[in-house]
Amino acid sequence: MKKVLALLVVCFMLMTTLASCDALDIIKGWFTPEPPVCTEHVDADGDLLCDSCGAQLEAPKPPKPDDVLVKDIIVSTDDEEGEGTLENPFKVNLAQGNSLEIPYVVQPKDATDKSFTWSVVDEGTGITFSDNGSKLTVIASADATSALVEGKANDGSGVKVYLSVIIESYNAVTGITSSTLLGSEAEEYDYILVTALGTKWDMSGDILARGQQLLNGQIFGGSQAPRNLTYWPTLQNFGIIVAPEDATNPAVIVSYTNEGIVRVDIDGSWTALAAGETIVTVASHTEPDVAMKVKVVVKDTLYRGILKEEYDSTTVSGLTSWDLDADHNTDAQFARYDDWHLVMLHSNESRGGTGIDNNQKIFYMGQADRPYGICLENNVGANSGGSLTEAASLMWAKLAIPEGAMTFNIKIGNNDKVHGQYRVLWVKEDGTAVELTNGWIGFTSGPSESTQKLELPAEIKGTTGAMVVEHRVTEYDNNAELQIKVMKFEGYNAVTGVELKKTEGTYKPGQSFRIEGAVKPANATNDKLVYTVVDGSTGITVDANGNVTIPEGIAGGVYYINVASAENAEIFAQYKLIVTNDEIAVNKWDGKSEILDGVQGVKWEIVGETDAGVGEGADLKVTGDNTWSALKLEYRSISSTNYILTFGARVFHRDGETYPHFVVKVNGEVIRGAGQSEDYFYVDTDATQYCSYDLSDYIGKVVTVEIGITRGTHAVVQKIEFTGSEYTDWADKGELQDANKDAWNHNGNVDAGVGEGYDIRGEGSYLYNEFVIGKEHNSQFTFGGRVFHRDGETYPEVYLVVVDAKGVEHRVTAKGAANDYVYFDQDATSYFTYDLSAFAGQKVEVRIVLKNAATHCVIQNISMKRATPLVDKVNKWEGKSEILNGVEDVKWTIVGETDAGVGEGADLKVTGENAWSSLKLEGKTITSDTFMLKFGARVFHRDGETYPHFVVKVNGETVRGVGQSEDWFYVDTDATQYCSYDLSKYLGQKVTIEIGITQGTHAVVQYIEFYGTDAGTKWANKGEMLDAENDPWTLNEGGQWDAGVGEGFDIRGAGSYIYNDFLIGAGLNSQFTFGARVFHRDGETYPEILVIVQTADGTQHVITANGQENNYVFVDTDAIQHFTYDLSAFAGQNVVVAIALQNAATHCAITDITMAGAIAE
Repeated sequence: MKKVLALLVVCFMLMTTLASCDALDIIKGWFTPEPPVCTEHVDADGDLLCDSCGAQLEAPKPPKPDDVLVKDIIVSTDDEEGEGTLENPFKVNLAQGNSLEIPYVVQPKDATDKSFTWSVVDEGTGITFSDNGSKLTVIASADATSALVEGKANDGSGVKVYLSVIIESYNAVTGITSSTLLGSEAEEYDYILVTALGTKWDMSGDILARGQQLLNGQIFGGSQAPRNLTYWPTLQNFGIIVAPEDATNPAVIVSYTNEGIVRVDIDGSWTALAAGETIVTVASHTEPDVAMKVKVVVKDTLYRGILKEEYDSTTVSGLTSWDLDADHNTDAQFARYDDWHLVMLHSNESRGGTGIDNNQKIFYMGQADRPYGICLENNVGANSGGSLTEAASLMWAKLAIPEGAMTFNIKIGNNDKVHGQYRVLWVKEDGTAVELTNGWIGFTSGPSESTQKLELPAEIKGTTGAMVVEHRVTEYDNNAELQIKVMKFEGYNAVTGVELKKTEGTYKPGQSFRIEGAVKPANATNDKLVYTVVDGSTGITVDANGNVTIPEGIAGGVYYINVASAENAEIFAQYKLIVTNDEIAVNKWDGKSEILDGVQGVKWEIVGETDAGVGEGADLKVTGDNTWSALKLEYRSISSTNYILTFGARVFHRDGETYPHFVVKVNGEVIRGAGQSEDYFYVDTDATQYCSYDLSDYIGKVVTVEIGITRGTHAVVQKIEFTGSEYTDWADKGELQDANKDAWNHNGNVDAGVGEGYDIRGEGSYLYNEFVIGKEHNSQFTFGGRVFHRDGETYPEVYLVVVDAKGVEHRVTAKGAANDYVYFDQDATSYFTYDLSAFAGQKVEVRIVLKNAATHCVIQNISMKRATPLVDKVNKWEGKSEILNGVEDVKWTIVGETDAGVGEGADLKVTGENAWSSLKLEGKTITSDTFMLKFGARVFHRDGETYPHFVVKVNGETVRGVGQSEDWFYVDTDATQYCSYDLSKYLGQKVTIEIGITQGTHAVVQYIEFYGTDAGTKWANKGEMLDAENDPWTLNEGGQWDAGVGEGFDIRGAGSYIYNDFLIGAGLNSQFTFGARVFHRDGETYPEILVIVQTADGTQHVITANGQENNYVFVDTDAIQHFTYDLSAFAGQNVVVAIALQNAATHCAITDITMAGAIAE
């Protein structure tokens, strides 16, 4: 206790001592904290005191006079809105525990001191800086907070920049997985990828479902299913997924256990580099323990798409040729197919995909029991990651090239798509590729097919390797096919000739086209051609591929182009080019492109439904409620050179298809095909089927043609052609043998010295030629023959043979002949005519054959005529050229005087003692369709002219024009004046018609037409009066009728009427008769009936029935009463005839109606 008290006393004394000032200072020193250590002074307010520690700072040294000061600092950030000022600093984001590099540039470049001092100028904490003079690194501690950072130039220029550093909380990476790779249960790795060098194949699982379907025959059945197919899914990306999605730093690092096998980029894209195995680790940059591991196995390839292990295990083929279109469906054919491995290099689907892969496929073309080639069909999707520069598919075979081989020949083609390309190359066993084609080869049109002869370099002859045919497309999302039918090695074969697909053509200035040709024989080693313009054909150009350009403004005429063998220039063919400014008749369309896009601008239009994706042709279909889809061609002029229509079509022969019924219509009328028993043509094969149609009834007319279907899921029209015969008359021996006039040829013996005709001699000798036969046109064959009537002669027995389109021979009997041959024995010409209409629609060969061993059989002339003269088919002529030069050779001839220099029409004149000049047409048959003649004419209205009196004569008899008061028609204006003439008096007669003048200095005929009526002339009952197909009668608007009455067309009530329109002739439709009845009973009001005729000017005429006093008739019996009216006063006019009720009758049943005349009933 004493010790404690003593200690307290001492402490008290000590405190008293320390009460002095000095002592207080000492105590104060004990309890005042030392100032913080300041590592970098900050003076934001410019008072030369550190804002952190208060230390006195040195004033910046003033710049030396020759210093270059900083004027600006350009900082590179993602903030496009910031300005780098205190008010609007650049914003940057930085996670806690991370750093951020910010590049900058100080200006000007030659500033003396470019250094900057960086500092936090607000309450932000935990941020430090590192600056290397061009890049600022901002470092955030784990507990850093957002701060405003100032950068200030150290040269005293006062240049500053401000950054707003926004600190974010840190989210660590917790997992890395793949969305595309195949998962593995192995402990060493999480995923596995098996692929092949040079590909993007994913071979980790099964082949693509699409490939398996092809192999199983689910897409093409039977022998069309491919037998040697590789079809793997594609893997474009490892699909790296970093979790969580908002990880602060999702960056990954890729490493390998075995470098150089595969390269995987941090975005997941990858490339196989070499054969082998490696484990790829994809780890988090910030959490390296978080990773996924992928075992990658890269299989070796001889060439891209050819697995080395498969090549090594394949036996070298013992064949040197592979005709894939021979020995159909036999072991020999299958052996050729089996040599060729089929590889789909690119697929648009990944592992597990079950789609149709953009309709890609590799298959054997043809039918299930008749394959005829290999088809590589590709479509690279725009979003699939596929390339348009690499092959999308290929086929290869392990072969030994014969030492003596000169070329590898391949018969190759495409569908109608031209964006496919192919390349052929030889791959040696060391993997070296030797191109046999000159790079990638494209197609200029389609469908097309050609045999390419590829020269074999000496270095590969006698070697073993892989022959490879590659296919690629040059457009995304668009299918293209490569078709291969024949391949073979071939030794040297010399060129013996050049053959052109077409030897001449007609084009206009400004157009271009390609000459297609080939050397002969087809297996010639050097099949190259050289194209040159013949001297004198100046202006035309042709390139090395036969593409001909015709410049604008070039003169019309004939030009020539030589197509020569590159091996021997003396072997050539010549192409005749006709350049014209006239319209060019288009008669042939080959392939989908020509049909739908047109030839010379003439194209067919789709009506109804189509499958636009089908490349084999223009594909029509009918689905649902639709009953008609067609190809339509409008404004088609039918002539003697194009009256037979032939088209070829195919289907896709497979399960689930409805095969089409093709129907051809002309102006809406159905035309039955040649040799068809039905109005439709049935197509059910993959091979093209053809049908022809005789349109000779329409010669001289402009029509609309439709090739359509009434049913069918695919009706693929591939070819359309109009044909005919240009030459049909040979007057003498010279014409019979004229090469420019479709000359006749002979088989057997002839006496060339006989000038009287084409003299055939000896049994079995014959003359022959080819014709297209129509029902009308070319159906009447006539020849004239003679002999030399003298002793020692054996006179001929001659028969006619027609070889039809199928090659069948038919012996035809001459008209009026008792035997199937004819006999003649006179010096005078004997004529024999044969009816060939049974061959309508066919191209046939006609032979004039000697049955016996005649010593002379002189064929003097031959003609092919119509069954009905053409003059009865042509009914209209417009303009001078058609009137005088003819329509289908039917022309008017000048009788008397004319002024040939007048271009406005056919100009007649009468001068001096001449009293008659005319246009004459002979042999015209007058029918109900042609009993009206109408012509138009003008004059030159001026002083000194005598205006014409036109007169029409039929068989020399003058016919007065409709509405004319004189026998002549007076014309006196520059404008065209028209007059019509009723020729019904001559119905059924063959007549000579003249349109002439009895006076006039200029009588210019510009237009001539025959017309008539095809309207009905007899309606026997109510059904026929209402039949829409029988020119029906119509009830007036507001009129009343009793539709329930079956006895006739029953009209009721005053003002009700039925009506129809007619063309009246004096001898046609001039006698109008109707029958009527009532229901005779109490309560009925019986009808008073008027017949009213309304003319074209709207005037109405009430006609009195023959024998009646009143202008109406009264009917009151159940029995039918008939009344007839004479309408001849309206001859030459189109009128409306009405049967009208005058009173409020309760029933007026019109039972039948007849229009009669000179040829009535």
